[in-house]
Amino acid sequence: MIAFLLWIGAGLSFPVVADVRRSLAAGPSQAAALRERLKTTSMIVIPSAIITLVTGLLLINFRGGFGVVPVRIHVGLLCALLVFAIGAGFTSPAMMRFGQALEKGELPEAGAAADRLILGLRLEDGLRLLALLSMLIPLENFS
Repeated sequence: MIAFLLWIGAGLSFPVVADVRRSLAAGPSQAAALRERLKTTSMIVIPSAIITLVTGLLLINFRGGFGVVPVRIHVGLLCALLVFAIGAGFTSPAMMRFGQALEKGELPEAGAAADRLILGLRLEDGLRLLALLSMLIPLENFS
């Protein structure tokens, strides 16, 4: 449960987006410090996400497997897996490009990378929220 709370809470993009925008406005002098802050956030969020996924799969297994759990659990798992895919394939590369462009002082390129980074973070937020809601709200009881 602690891993899940860290994944959801520390992964929320609001403070990170504000930090990215402040650092972009401040220019290249903030690049190294921003990179360290983003690295720290990633070091909290990624292990927490992995622990959450693994424990979720174990809980499904203990309950009897994928054939026994409601469809909403499958939807939540799919959302969680999509968070990993977007993080690895979209958000993380945008984060790297943003940091590199900011360090070089290439502000237009840094701005474009920041926009992609923010989009990736917001997509991840939405999917994490959808995963949480799909696993908590028993929609099958409303039919």
